[in-house]
Amino acid sequence: MRVYTGCVQRTEDLTPSMRRIVLAGEGLRGYTTTGVGDEYVRLIFPAPGATEPILPTVTGDCLDYDSIDLATMRTYTVRDFDPVTGEVTVDFVVHDGGWPPDGPAPPPPATWSASTPPTACTTHRPR
Repeated sequence: MRVYTGCVQRTEDLTPSMRRIVLAGEGLRGYTTTGVGDEYVRLIFPAPGATEPILPTVTGDCLDYDSIDLATMRTYTVRDFDPVTGEVTVDFVVHDGGWPPDGPAPPPPATWSASTPPTACTTHRPR
């Protein structure tokens, strides 16, 4: 198991409620696709008020999920991976008014896709 970090390379609004985000950067060097059609990544976002996420501890081939605030992590399907450029593409639903609307403060991923880029993602490979 390895933790990769990425920066937003570009974004594209597919619909008023769907945004495509392309992640790239030196922190994704060595990332490879599993080739599985439903491959996914776990994105870890900064907590409210923070600029960097707290990344999980890696022990051997396992992530220590007790070492992070799970409310800052979400799992997303990889839309595309370009091995030439090293870009990872993920599509996000943009929630109007938070998550859920009129509820308590939304978790970091709910408001992130409309404005702030993620700074880290982890990959989980099927065994």
